Amino acid sequence: MIEYLFLGLVFITFIPKIINMYMNANHKIPISKKYYARFYNGTIHGYNKKIHDDIKTISMNSIGEIAPYSIMEGEKFNEKKFILIYDKNNNPVGMNCFFDWKFKDKIITHLGLYLIDEKHKGNNLQKIIAYLNLIHSISEYRFRIIWTDTGRSPSAWKALDKNKIVKYCYPSLEKKFDEKFVNFSKDISKVFFRDYYKECAISDNSIFDENSFCIKNANNEGGFKKLIEFDNNRASSNNKYNNKMNELCPNPEDILLIVCKLHLFI
Repeated sequence: MIEYLFLGLVFITFIPKIINMYMNANHKIPISKKYYARFYNGTIHGYNKKIHDDIKTISMNSIGEIAPYSIMEGEKFNEKKFILIYDKNNNPVGMNCFFDWKFKDKIITHLGLYLIDEKHKGNNLQKIIAYLNLIHSISEYRFRIIWTDTGRSPSAWKALDKNKIVKYCYPSLEKKFDEKFVNFSKDISKVFFRDYYKECAISDNSIFDENSFCIKNANNEGGFKKLIEFDNNRASSNNKYNNKMNELCPNPEDILLIVCKLHLFI
């Protein structure tokens, strides 16, 4: 029994540290025969021209233009973290730019911008990126993990809501209702919208509705208007998520703010 406790202590103490050192050194992370990933921590390394060029390439091959985010202009690299996916020929084909923010004593990760090359969609790359994001959080000894996310994709919402490692999700069509978590979600969402909406390319004319968790007019003037063109491409295979998204966020310019608490060891 003592031996198992000792091994558990060694695992919790050293394995996250090793993973963190490996990821922050920008090493290749094998995914499959077709793909590998790299993690780039801008909060440690700052601006990197190769990463900047790669995320612009991914944006062009995903939506046909450079996404209206400050990082695409090479700004605020020192506040962001990146997960990039490359194919076997070293071409950048997927990305996630995310950042950590604080609410009182809690560090919260905003999942941020996901873009996948149009030719590489349908290969579960977004799901793989989400798990890499989770591994990164664990590598920083964060076992009580809170995620925020924004978007208008019913399929992305379903992926979070039905994920078994997600204990609570709000809004939710699957998870057990927990009044304490709902109130917590409302508190942090108001702060997130107030302080970080510009980091998410959300319009100055937007309004956060704390009852529906809809950010109204988010993709209007000054926001990520290009995404409106992809509204029909983000539907879920589960119609209840499509219908609920349209109920909560009835206009193409609207997006949903989602809060998740992950269930790991505690």
